[in-house]
Amino acid sequence: MLFRSEKLYESCKKYINLEENPDKKVYLSRKFFNSREYGKIIGVPFTADVRLFDDEILEEYLKSKGFEIIFPEEDFSSFEEQMNYFAKVKTIMSLSSSGLTNSVFMNPGGNMIEIISSYVIRVGDLDPQFYDEPRPGSESLHHIYHAMSFNKSHNYFGIPNPTRKSQDIIDRIESNPVRSEEHTSELQSRVDISYAVFC
Repeated sequence: MLFRSEKLYESCKKYINLEENPDKKVYLSRKFFNSREYGKIIGVPFTADVRLFDDEILEEYLKSKGFEIIFPEEDFSSFEEQMNYFAKVKTIMSLSSSGLTNSVFMNPGGNMIEIISSYVIRVGDLDPQFYDEPRPGSESLHHIYHAMSFNKSHNYFGIPNPTRKSQDIIDRIESNPVRSEEHTSELQSRVDISYAVFC
């Protein structure tokens, strides 16, 4: 995966108007994403792939911090337009989703903020004809985006999202202990990045 994302970037470069100093801060909304239903499932707290219950609250907060809100399914008329938009992005933020793959088109050294959200694996036969039968399930996490960030030399930040509630995410951002000046100089560099991203 590490090499494939770099090869994609290299092959697309000729279509991208590279920005010398990109400065956009972007949040990729899943508000209009059609949620997948899991069917009757037991052993997990969620029955559908809704990764945030109250999108508007988080989006309004991020707007106040200078983020643009983007709807990837609707906002781009072509792949070339999409690539060139993200070439101007310095900070990309999203719930765990394929939208974060747009970080491939950003200049190296950008910021990726993943709101780490689990997805559910329905154990057993996944054929829809069996959806009326209760099946056990388990939660899992995507691990690809941290690797993509590493490959592009982006700064990576992860915000856990166990409750799928906007206010809990906002509270984690506002009370981030990494922002404390009492930490070591090694962590202090991460403090500077945190302020640059959210302030």
